[in-house]
This record gives sequence, C-alpha cells and structure tokens, in this order.
Amino acid sequence: MSTGRERGFRRIVIALSVLVLGLGIALDVTFITLHATVQVLLSDGRKFTVERQGTKGYLTDRELLAYALRRGEGTYKGSFKSPATTFTPTDKTGRPTGPPISYPSEWVSAEDAANIVTVEYVHGPKYWWWTDSDFVKVAAGLALFFWIVFYTIVWIARGSARPNTVDPHGPKER
Repeated sequence: MSTGRERGFRRIVIALSVLVLGLGIALDVTFITLHATVQVLLSDGRKFTVERQGTKGYLTDRELLAYALRRGEGTYKGSFKSPATTFTPTDKTGRPTGPPISYPSEWVSAEDAANIVTVEYVHGPKYWWWTDSDFVKVAAGLALFFWIVFYTIVWIARGSARPNTVDPHGPKER
C-alpha cells in the first residue's frame, strides 16, 4: 500500500472512530439513570431500605415504593419488632377455612405499604457512569475493531509489496 493511500485510510479510520465514540457518549448521556438507596419509614415505625434506579421523581414516588415493598424489594432495618401480622384465610362466605397465619415483621401488607410516613435518601442519587455506559462500551469495541482491520490490511499490503525473496529456480548447488 502506498504511503498516500495508507494515510488516507488512516484518516478515515480516525474519523470513524471519533464519530462512533462521540455517538456512544451522546447516547449514554441521553439515557443514563440515577441510582439511590432510600429509607422508607412506615406508620407502624418499621424502616426499610430500597435500592432504586431511575429518574429523580421515580426514586421517591410513594406509590411505586409501596408497590416495591409489597413485592419484597425492601430490606428491613431496625430493631423495632411490630406484632406479627396475622391473617385468617376465609372462604367466599367469610367463614374461616384454616388457622391464622402469622407473618414476620419484615413482611409488608398492602395497608402498611400505603402508610409511608417519610422517604429519605441514604445514598445518592448518583450516576454510576461505567456500569450504565453500555453505548460507550460498544462504541469502544467497534473503534478497536476498525483499528484491527486497518492494521491487518496494512500488514497484508506491505507484505505483498515486498519483492519476492525466494529464488524461482530453487537453491543453487555448490
């Protein structure tokens, strides 16, 4: 490959690499989300911590936090031991169908989850740049691929441009 063509090809690879990396950064900045740990205080005195990821409004939305607590996403914090929640299974007529079932204080009923008193940030909100930068990682891999292809082509072109060092008539006898 001639020096002029090699320089031109190198400039194209540089431009493509910068373009791809710039696009990856722009997409990551557009779609990056906040991470936070929030502490939720229920009306009965129990405290739960919940890991959240999303927009600032989502992190402290009480309805979404209540839903997360009902699904068991919260970690119980504190030594407050509320009386065990009891539930008696009943049939359609309202008659008990079995013995009362007790749940530990870590369990949150729908009524308890609806009675959130306070929501406070424990950690964050913060951006976790490297864990959320998926587009930049793909763009860096693509740019690396461009450079590997470039140097492979240069290596092949330079190898084929060398004069043939093997004698076509075979080795000479002495």
